[in-house]
Parts: sequence; structure tokens; C-alpha cells
Amino acid sequence: MTKRDFILCAPLHLIEHSNGVVAIAQLALSLEKAGYNAFVCVSWRTDAQDAVCGVDVDTYVPTDDGLREFVEKIRRARDKYGLKLLKDFSQQYIDECYVVYPEVTLNNPLNAKRVVRYFLNKDGIMTGQTVNVGPNDFILAHSRTMHPSPHFVCFFCATHPLFHDEGTRPARERTLDLLYIGKGAALGFNGTVPNTVTITRTWPPTKDQLALLLRNCRIFYTADACTCLSLEALLCGAVLAFVHKGPWTDGEIDASELGVVPRLNHAASSDEVDFEAFEVQRGRYVDNLRTFQSSWDSQVSELAHRVEAHFSAQ
Repeated sequence: MTKRDFILCAPLHLIEHSNGVVAIAQLALSLEKAGYNAFVCVSWRTDAQDAVCGVDVDTYVPTDDGLREFVEKIRRARDKYGLKLLKDFSQQYIDECYVVYPEVTLNNPLNAKRVVRYFLNKDGIMTGQTVNVGPNDFILAHSRTMHPSPHFVCFFCATHPLFHDEGTRPARERTLDLLYIGKGAALGFNGTVPNTVTITRTWPPTKDQLALLLRNCRIFYTADACTCLSLEALLCGAVLAFVHKGPWTDGEIDASELGVVPRLNHAASSDEVDFEAFEVQRGRYVDNLRTFQSSWDSQVSELAHRVEAHFSAQ
């Protein structure tokens, strides 16, 4: 039987600032490894509406600087990750494909017949509205904590090799403390932590600079309990401290595939931290991470088979 193609929708222009978009890109690449054609369709949500980029960015000629920058970001992301962009937007072709939407896409802008809903976060957290899941949609979750009843969980936890603790000083010997607010700003956090340097989605501007800060960070305070930065900080040897958890409970945070997250649950000062005990917990957590990272391609291959079986049964 001929394999159906996958179309994966994502705001590809935001890939440098969103690990969720990276997850979709890596999903496309691993589907290709498993023998499927996987094309990325650039999508986003604006003015409470789902939107898709229905043009070929290789031939499209932007008419202003804003569009030119938008198209260039898409081209750079495609080239950096080695992705294939969707070029055939005909309904006939789309009807034959499996179409993957992240949970920030609430509807079905491509009017696809075979829809996979990819919950990279809890339903409604980022948009304030729940996804309009169709009765035959396939539910894919990034983690078992993201959806109560998914058809499959494909746990993405890839990290950039820049984030490591090799050649660094132990956390107890460091003096730099960092604060990240991230999604916490939209989820009720409006405070600060004294004597910290605040990092954002866009500062520092490069991963190299971010990694340098994290490898010298003593305590990484975060108001975003669902950010890859927490994992990157742990990989760099920092102590993690949650100053705001938003909608997440401790039970949900620790129910992740990687197990109990080593962390402080308040803005502790350095003299309150048991650095040696934290380092033991951090080491176990990183070991679990490496195990899951090595299983990603096999998870995606199993996902593809489950999607095929789901829609064949309809």
C-alpha cells in the first residue's frame, strides 16, 4: 500500500524562539527517516483566526519589507533544518494527506480530511480557547501531561549540544542568577526576583550567548513552568527555581516522562540551597533525558503506524 504524505503546520518563522516549532520540524525529519514524505506548511494565528501561507516561498516576490523579512525567516528555517515546504495546496492533494496541526491552531484551515492534533501544551493555555477537535481526529500529545486521553504520546526532548556543563564550575561556586518570565507574563506573573539578570525569548539574541550565560548561572529562576529553558539550564549545571507555575500543579510537573523535576519551588537565596543534594537529583534527571532522546526516531515510526491504523479503520 502506498504511504500517505504528512503535512505539518507550524509557525516556521518563529522557530528560533519556540521549542514547540522545533519539535514539529524534528517530527517532519523523523517521518522522512521512517519512509514518509513530510512537508511543512507555514501557519500562524492572528486576530483570533487561523492562517496559512498558501504560496511557494521560492517563487513568491514580497511586496514590502515586512513580507520580505517574513519570507526570509521561513527560507532560513527550511535551509537550517533541511525541511521540505508544502508547494501543492490543491484540495485534491490535501485530501489524500495526514495533516498535523499544533494545538494553537484551533480549527482546520486546510479543510483536511485526516487531521492529527498535536498538543504541545495544554488545550487553551496559549489561546484562551479550546481546539475544535473533530470526531475522527487523531490526538497526539507531546507528553502524557498535555492531554487526558491522547491516541499516542511522542515525547520530544531534543536539546542543542551547546547546552552542557563540561568544563564549568559547580553551581555553588557561581555568582550569576538569571530570571526568565516567558509565558508566565500571560499566566499571571508580574513580579521580579532581586539581583537577577532577566533573559527573554529574544535576549540574548543567539544560542551561543544564551548557553554562555547558562553555563555560568547559579540559580535559574523561571515564571514559566513549561519551557525548554528549564531543561537547558539544568543541562548547564544551574539550580532550577520556579517562582510561578501558572496552571501547572506539582503533580502534573512531576508526571512528565522524565520524572520528578529537580527544582526549588520559591525564589530561594543561594544560602538556602543544598547544592550537593540538588546535583544528585540533577544527574538522575539528565540520565533519564538521554534515554528518551535516543528513542525519538522509534517513537515517530510507531506514531506513523498508529496514524495509519486510526484512519484506515474509519
